Amino acid sequence: PLFTNGRYNFYGNPGGTFYGSVGQVEQTARFYNNGSAVLLNGNQNGSIDVPVFNAGFNRSSSPVTLSSAVQKQDLIDQATGGNTYSTNGIYVPNNGTALIGGIYVRGNASVDMAVVSNNARYTIQQGTSTVYVTVDQATNQTTVQDGANPAVVYNGIPDGIDNAGTIIFVNGNISSFQGTVQRDTQLTVSSENDIVIQNHVIYEDFTPAVGAPGDANYVPPSAEGFDNMLGIVSWDGNVRIGTSAPNDINVFGTVLSSSGIFAVDDYENAVRGPRGIATVLGGVISNQYGAFGQFNGTTGAQISGYGRNFTYDQRMQMGNAPPYFPTLNTFIAYTADITDKLVWQERGN
Repeated sequence: PLFTNGRYNFYGNPGGTFYGSVGQVEQTARFYNNGSAVLLNGNQNGSIDVPVFNAGFNRSSSPVTLSSAVQKQDLIDQATGGNTYSTNGIYVPNNGTALIGGIYVRGNASVDMAVVSNNARYTIQQGTSTVYVTVDQATNQTTVQDGANPAVVYNGIPDGIDNAGTIIFVNGNISSFQGTVQRDTQLTVSSENDIVIQNHVIYEDFTPAVGAPGDANYVPPSAEGFDNMLGIVSWDGNVRIGTSAPNDINVFGTVLSSSGIFAVDDYENAVRGPRGIATVLGGVISNQYGAFGQFNGTTGAQISGYGRNFTYDQRMQMGNAPPYFPTLNTFIAYTADITDKLVWQERGN
C-alpha cells in the first residue's frame, strides 16, 4: 500500500509497477509526457506514460495526519529507564544486577548490529568510547563491555521499562548504521537527528527474493513467518543512504522520518554512475519524498543513484510493529498505553 498527501509523478511505458493500493490527495497525477509534463485525472497518459496498478489508484483521497500517539520523549524514557544523563556517553541503565531500560547514547554515534554465537551484538561508538552490548535471548542476560574494561553480565535485556522489545535511542546523529538483526530480536533504533545507512541492514531470517526487480516472475523478499523486526526512526532529521553504501543495497525495516525525508546522499553524481537497486523490505513514512537517483528522460536509462524496489512487510497488517514504534493516529484501531500500540488498520477509522 502506498499513499501521499500530494500527488505522484509517473514516467514511461512500461512505467512503475504497484502491487498494493495507491492513493493520493490531489485529484490529478503528473505524467512526464516525453518531457512536457501534464496533469491528468486518470491512471495513465495515453500510451506514453503507463504505470501498472494491480490494486487500484485512488485519487482525491482524504489526507493522512502524521501526528503520532507515541512521542519522542516516550522512546527516551524507555531507553533511559527514567534516568537523566547530562554528559556524552553510552549508557545501558541498570540497578547493579539487572537492566532497567534500553540503550541510550548522548552525543553523535555509530551503531553496528551483528549476530555472534547466535546472540545479538551491538557495537556502539560515541566519541572515543566503544561499548559492546551482547544480548542472549535464551538466558535473558546481557553482557556489556566498555572498551578494554572487564565485561559485566546483567539479568534482563535492553527492552525498555515496558519490556516491549530492544530500544536504542541516540540523542544526536547516527553517522553510520548497518548490520544484521538477530532472528529473535524486535528492535527500534531511534535518533534525535539524522541516521545514515552506510551498509546493508538485513534480517538474519527472511525469505530471499526470486529473480530480479522488473522481471515478469519476480518474487520480492519477505519476512513473513519470522520474528526479527526493525524500526528506524529519525525525529528531527533525515534517514539517508550514505555515499559509502554498496551497490544494490538492502534495507530491511520500517523507516520513519517524522519531519524529514528518506533519501540517498549524492544521488545526482553522474560521475559515480548508477548504484543499482535499493531494496527496502518494510515500510517508509516520511514528511516529504526524498530523491534516490536520476534517469535519462529520453531513454529511461539510469544515470545515478539507486532505483527503488520497495516491498511492504505484510506482518504490519497483522498487528505487528517494531517495539515502541510511533504510530499514525489516523490508523490506530485502539490504544490504551505504549505497550498496546498496534500499527496500521488499512482504511481504518
